[in-house]
Order: sequence, then structure tokens, then C-alpha cells
Amino acid sequence: MSRERPILFRNQDTSTSSTQTEEETEKQKREEFSVDCYLLDYTEEILSNQSSFNVPIAPNGAAYFCNKKESFSQVLASLSGRKNLKELGELSTAAIATMYPVIKLFRIDSGDEGKEKKRQFVFNKNLNDFLGKDNIDANMSFYTGCGIKNLSYTLAGTNPVEAERAVDVSITFVFSSVQEFLGNTDVTNVGSLNTVSGKPTGLNDPTDKSDEKGERTSEIGSTSQYITLIQRPNPNNVKDAFDAKDFRLQVELSYSLIEDNTIYTEATVARLRDIKLLLDLSLSTHELSFTEEGSLELKVNYYGSLQQYMNDSKTDYFYKQIESISLSNTVLQNAKTERENVEAARKTVKNCGKDVDKKALEDALKASTEANKAEQAELQTIKSEIYGKFIEDLYKNSSLFTFTVQEEMINEWIKFVNNETSIRPAFGATISKDDSGSEVEDAKEEAESNAQSEPDDIKSKIDSKREKKVKLGEELSVTYFYFGDLLQSITKVYGMGSTNNRIILGDIEYVDDRESDNKTKKYNIGEVPISTDLFQAWFLEKIIKPAKTSYRLDTLIKDLVNGLLRPALDPECIFFGRNINKRIDINFTNFTIQSSSDPASSVVNDQGVFTGVPTLTSSSGALQTYNYFCIFSTEALCELNGDIKKDEENGIMHLYVGKAEGLVTSIKFKRIDQPYAKEAKATREGFTPLSSLRDIYNCDINMIGNHIFYPGMTVFIHPPYGFGDPTKKNQTFSNIMGVGGYYNIIKITTDIADGKYETRLDCFYQSSGDGSCKADVRCR
Repeated sequence: MSRERPILFRNQDTSTSSTQTEEETEKQKREEFSVDCYLLDYTEEILSNQSSFNVPIAPNGAAYFCNKKESFSQVLASLSGRKNLKELGELSTAAIATMYPVIKLFRIDSGDEGKEKKRQFVFNKNLNDFLGKDNIDANMSFYTGCGIKNLSYTLAGTNPVEAERAVDVSITFVFSSVQEFLGNTDVTNVGSLNTVSGKPTGLNDPTDKSDEKGERTSEIGSTSQYITLIQRPNPNNVKDAFDAKDFRLQVELSYSLIEDNTIYTEATVARLRDIKLLLDLSLSTHELSFTEEGSLELKVNYYGSLQQYMNDSKTDYFYKQIESISLSNTVLQNAKTERENVEAARKTVKNCGKDVDKKALEDALKASTEANKAEQAELQTIKSEIYGKFIEDLYKNSSLFTFTVQEEMINEWIKFVNNETSIRPAFGATISKDDSGSEVEDAKEEAESNAQSEPDDIKSKIDSKREKKVKLGEELSVTYFYFGDLLQSITKVYGMGSTNNRIILGDIEYVDDRESDNKTKKYNIGEVPISTDLFQAWFLEKIIKPAKTSYRLDTLIKDLVNGLLRPALDPECIFFGRNINKRIDINFTNFTIQSSSDPASSVVNDQGVFTGVPTLTSSSGALQTYNYFCIFSTEALCELNGDIKKDEENGIMHLYVGKAEGLVTSIKFKRIDQPYAKEAKATREGFTPLSSLRDIYNCDINMIGNHIFYPGMTVFIHPPYGFGDPTKKNQTFSNIMGVGGYYNIIKITTDIADGKYETRLDCFYQSSGDGSCKADVRCR
């Protein structure tokens, strides 16, 4: 099935239609637009009036922002150690044949003072054995010991509203017997990681050492305690019982190389050794199967541990607030006690069945019913207070701004959007910062009051917030904050800054071709202005209306993207009168690194904005794991022109179809169906006999197995030789047909098994690299 995705920037030029009457054209005109539409059209002017990112990171913020100089693709490539990849794209067949994948599996426990203890699972038969590397006893039988049979993983840079998993990993383990799987574990107390001998087996001995590179290592243990691979928390919450959240699993992929200077250069060897893929994992599901010989096969599915963190009740602001209040609230505690009394009475009736016991059950039920009513009323009051405090914390941590646009300027803008004038009016408003605090207090009181309202009243209030429009004949007053400030405030409220998890926001880039200069607009996602009316409507709909008592961070961020960012980034409204459809698509990815400190923090200012490109270097001392959750929109990359040296600096690898060297085995181009795209391009650039070939192609790249790429990275694809250079505008088949150029990696799938190591990249077209910003499809 084709993996086509929605087009990011799609132009549909129907203005040449001869059947369109003046009356139909008149009907297309609008007299009102959303406030967010106006904010989007003047975002750059607003930013030049008032700097964004006003909320400092300290003490607990966790959001970083790219800027126009340090783009998301540069930050991603540098921070993940994926810069300067040229030599890896030109590896010889002999070099590739001597590269073996090395899989290491670790358990990482939370140690004292936030330090991590990393212990490796020991396998006396590993994947390298299956792939033919002779590093074990040649006399060892296949059915003795244990090992990894296969591993596959998917990294998906997909829409956060549509996808639940950014990282999916499946590992199949083989064990010669159940005893091999359990080791010396005391099966009566598996939850505490105790063993019969009193020493945890299966993990490397916890005595830490440092190798010559300063990395934390451990002595090799004897028999693995592999049951840890599938353990879950103790359901009874017994003190000191096993808790899966107290540790996580980590897969490390690297290369084992035969160092031969006739095959590799020293630089290539060093580069390959630096390239590692770290996947922090949390248990999803598992399957056990047995053979007639008694051996055991364990297939375990994992997902990224950052997703577990963001979906954990420990990071849930609302859950934690209610749980904290419940411990000391007599009304809630009384309701809990009465429910326990009912259960006790039911057990007594079941066991004895005496009339006196039945009467006691009836009394307990009545008492519990009354207590539950009181509990619901109390919870309503508590939720009201929590909602008020939450919105107060967000508003206090987010700088609010306001401006007013005069009626004449609004009238001129609406005429421009309706294509009645050709020049967009100036912004013409003065922005001031709202330091009065009245907006914060009003929002808090409104949230507390709305929490006590009936559902129909809440719906009408949502509609009222959304009814505010930019109208002909009326001035416009707007109060707004920046999305980046809001996100920074939320990460503070949720305490994300006290962890090793960070959020990185990329840039938005699109071409405004309503005027003759075809200006490229580019700014960070965090610089998107959000009107307080839009936010309050969202707050009513997502929190107050469903009476939320729990809001996990991952769901919250998805709802923010879907309910705030998407409406604020809908360029269709400002291109309405010109019959041009444009769409800005938001995607996400995440990746993991190890370093003694957060490398990104050294190149961001107090507001979290990158002032340079972070560099992942070899670190000494105790290593920590850092997870980065990235929200980005594919960039147009109009300024890039296929220059290999410049692309190398930006972490963009060049891939070739049909070249003897390199990791690529095949590339399949897939045409994107775009109504009117050919006609639109021909209208702007002129008709030629080759106009019918004009199309844009996404592609699937099949490669020799590797772990070099992440979703969000960009590659330049050179088409087959006969197609010519895609950067030569209207001069080659590749440029005219839309085959080759810059592509964004949106999904990576890798399979490693006996005799198999394959990787596939799902890529979406960005630009031909011809310097043109008039392409029909900017990205996808």
C-alpha cells in the first residue's frame, strides 16, 4: 500500500477557470475571519514589535527553541552525532561486508542523588553469533545458553495527533530452558530482584568501573536474571516491592569493525565507532512459546520510555493535585472508608448470610451513598480550585501582550485577503505587555466559575469564545501569548525540567506568494501567537467540560498541538481569495543520547533559544541518558542548492541510485496525486512539451542495515544518471518530473535477524534544490 501522506504545501490555482462567473466570485468573498488568521498573517511583524520566548527556563522548564540560523535539521543532526556523514554514504562493498551490528541490552536503575546505575544483560549467545561472527566457544551447542534471535524497530516522525508510538521495538530472545530464563531466581519473590543466593544474577555485577574512555562499565555476571525483561509493578503496592518505573531498559546499537587500513581510513573507523543508536524502552507486551525440546522463545514488544514518562501519573499535574488533597480531606476519606465498609459487609453476608448481617449491609450502602454524594460535591469544589490554580500558574508564567488595530486597517486587510487589492496593509498597531495582572485574575476566576457550570452553559461559553472575529467595519483588540511561553510554562508546572527529558521546537517555513516578492516566512513554532480567546475556548472544551481529574503530559501536548497550534497555523484563510490551498503540517520525533551533561543546555540562552549548534562529543565520567522530544514542521530549504560540502555541515547525506558504493540498495519513487498541481506550475512557469511530466514523487529507500538516521533528518537523493541534476531548473528530466533533490525522512524501519540486516527509509519530498521557492509542493 502506498504510504502517501497529506501534502504540506499544496497550491491549487483555479483562477484561470473560464466558467466562473462574477456572481460566483463575489460569493467567495468573506466579511469576517478568525482572530488567529489575522495573527498568522502578521506574525513576523508582531515578532519584530515584541520579542518572543519571554519565559526563562529556570528552574523547571524543559523547552528549547531553534532559530533561523540554527535550524531544526542542523540541531537534530549535531545533537544526535549525525553530522559529517559523507564518508558513510560512500562506503565500499568490502567495507560494508566487514561491519557487524553489535546489540547491547542494559538495565538502568535510578541511583542516589539522581545518578544512574547501568548494568548490562549478559548473553552467552548473541546476535553476532547468528550473523556468523566467531567470538564464542565453537563447541557450544545451539540449544545451550541464551541469546537474541532477532530485533526490529520502527522510528516514526508522525503527526502527534494521529500516532501513539514514536518508537516501537520488538526483540525475540531464545533460552535453552525455563531454568535458563529464570536463572537462580527465587520464584516466590521475583518482584524484589532477590535470588536464592542473595545476589542478583543475570545482570552484570553492579560494581562500577571506568574503561579507558571513562564510560561506566560492570563486571560480567554469570547467569542472567532475564525475567526482568518482562516484569511489571507489584499490583499490591507493597513497600519495597518491584516497580518497573524504578528502572528502564536500553538497547544500544553500534558496529564491530575489522580494522584494516586497506578498507577503511582512520577517519571512517572513528566515525563509525561514534555512530550509536540508543533506544530507551518500556515494556508493552510479550509472548512466550515452547518447543518439544523444552527451549523457550520470548518475544517482547517495547515502546520508548519517554512516552512512558509523558504518560505517567507521577507527571500528571491534575492527578497529583487531587491525590495530595485527598490524603487530608475528611469528606473524601470518609467516602473511601464507607466504600470499604460496604465491601466488608458484602463479604460477611456472602460467608454467613445472617439477617443481621444483611441489615448491616443495607446500612453500609445507605451511608456509602450519602458519603458518595458529599464526595462528588467536594470534588466539584476541589476541581474548581485546581483548574483556577492551573490556569493562574500558566498565565503567570506566560507573558501576555495586547494590541488594537483600527477599523480602517482591518477593512484594508480583509480586502487584501479577498484579493480585492494587491498590497497587504502594514500592521499598524502598537503592542504593549500586560503587566496589570487583571487578565490572570479574571482567567482564574472564570475557570473556577465555569467548573461549577452546567454542560449546556459551558458549550455556549465555548461558542462565545470562538465567535470573536475580525470583521469589516470594526476595530480589533487582541490579547495573546506565544506558544513557546505556554509550553515552557506547562513543562514547569509538570516538573519536566527536573528530569533528563527535553522538548525541542523546530521552525515553520512557507512562501507568501500573494505579492510579487514571494517572501519566504520563517519562524519557530514557539513564536506562534495564541489568542487568549482561543486558549480559553480550548481550556473549556478539553479540561472543564469533561471535568478532567487526570491529564497526562503526552495527551496534553497532543491536544495543544491539535486544539491550539493547528487552528493558529491554518494558512488557507489568508490565501482564501486567491484560491490557493496551503497547509502547514506538524510532526514529531524523539531520540536518545548519552552524555555527562545536557549538550543542548550549553548553547541556549535563558529563554531556551539556541544561540549555536549543540555538539555531541565524547564525555568522560558518569554518563546520563537524555531524551529529546521534538515538534517540527518540515522546512522548505529554499536556500540549499545541492552543495555537498554545505549539506555535509548541515548533517544532510547525499544518496545515489545505482552507485556501486554506499548503503543504498534500491530507491522506489512514488508519485503524489495533486489536483491542479501541473496546471498551477505550468501557469507560473510557462507551458512546454514536457509540462505533462510535471509531478512530485515521495520515495522509499531500501538500504543495507544501519542505524545512522533519525526521523526529521534530511537527505539529498541523486536520481539515475540519465535523469540529470535535479538542481538544474527546467533543464533536466529530474527537475521537471520532481524526482530527486531534498527529502525529509519521516519513518525508519530496521530488521536484524539471522542472515538479515535491512533498513528502510520512508521519505517525503521537500525541494529540488534549484533555489526556487515557487514549487507547488513545498514539502509534503
